[in-house]
Amino acid sequence: MKLPKANGLEVYLSLKEIAPYPAVIMMTAYDECEELAKEAVKRNAYTYLKKPFDIDELLSIAHEIFRQQREGGVVKPS
Repeated sequence: MKLPKANGLEVYLSLKEIAPYPAVIMMTAYDECEELAKEAVKRNAYTYLKKPFDIDELLSIAHEIFRQQREGGVVKPS
């Protein structure tokens, strides 16, 4: 599903205004949107996955995010 009024990068940047350190996993199915996902990662999104993605990979990333949050650190990819 493509967002009708904004792209994922714009949504991510708006979210960062509300919560400066969100742990965000960007997801895209569209080649033309992959550059936006990469730009979000440059701006501290945790990572991005291209659809179709492996659910085990998503779960592994989520577990790592939760581990970092439990330890009280700012969530960043390893």
